[in-house]
Amino acid sequence: MVLAASLTVFVTWVEAIAADAARPNIVLLMADDQGWGDVGFRSGAIARTPNLDAMAANGLRLESFHAAAPVCSPTRGSVLTGRHPLRYGVVAANRGHLPHEEITAAEILREAGYSTGFFGKWHLGTLTTEVRDSNRGGPGSVEHYSPPWEHGFDVVFATEAAVPTYDPMSRPEEGG
Repeated sequence: MVLAASLTVFVTWVEAIAADAARPNIVLLMADDQGWGDVGFRSGAIARTPNLDAMAANGLRLESFHAAAPVCSPTRGSVLTGRHPLRYGVVAANRGHLPHEEITAAEILREAGYSTGFFGKWHLGTLTTEVRDSNRGGPGSVEHYSPPWEHGFDVVFATEAAVPTYDPMSRPEEGG
């Protein structure tokens, strides 16, 4: 079933690679435009979420979460840094960038022996200085260059802004 609202998921993956089997694996999922009750384990009937349902049944669920902002970019940054958006300068969607001096949870976990990954919409800076990847940046533009691999993520499959297709720069023909 296709959801009417846009659904963009950002996943931060952290895997314990140390010999200590007691260390948990950590998966943080954030979804834009998804309601609390939209997933199966919350009795949602529209979106089928069997993998999320299994994770919820077999893992630790943190039930109280408060976003630092009403839009994606400042919320992502605050979750990754533990800081208020005004402190690191990303207060609106796809504006500014996560400063390089900010310390992220991924950097701390990597230092503790975890392997880290980021998958989805980054929205905290541009990903390249060679091509225009979204609605800002471009050849030679370094002002907002701040990709996830420079913030503690070992494995990355990300887009700068939206995740509409496998190729986020493809533009469907109008009227089609």
